[in-house]
Amino acid sequence: MDTVSAADYHELVQVADPRLAPDGETVAFLRQISDGDEDYEATVYLVPTDGGEPRRFTQAEGRDSQPRFSPSGDRLAFVSSRGEDEDSQVWVVPTTGGEGQQVTAVPGDPADLAWSPDGERLVFTQRATADEREAGIDVDRSNYEGDGDED
Repeated sequence: MDTVSAADYHELVQVADPRLAPDGETVAFLRQISDGDEDYEATVYLVPTDGGEPRRFTQAEGRDSQPRFSPSGDRLAFVSSRGEDEDSQVWVVPTTGGEGQQVTAVPGDPADLAWSPDGERLVFTQRATADEREAGIDVDRSNYEGDGDED
């Protein structure tokens, strides 16, 4: 039997944060794989609960986390860092596929993502500095320059 070394750990694919769809027929989960010594790629996958091949739901760009089905199961929300923005944002995609829609534009990384019971709203917690709160950019990012400095 071969032993696993610390270097081998980076080659392992990890599965995290499984979430059952409201109809009980699908599971969303994160597939994480090393992307170098200190970074990793995390994408959302879907798999039928009765077995079958998992299918990639989100693209490889960015790092996804916190997949959450809407109460009706027709949409999947998740947090992702995509594009030029360093901060993670909340995205929503129809579970049938299609383009994701970014629904937040806040500094800091949204966490503890959850849908309201009626599926009309998303709630989350957010890290913000005292300066960001004072400037009001913790809730309104229209003045946010991405460097955290205030003019």
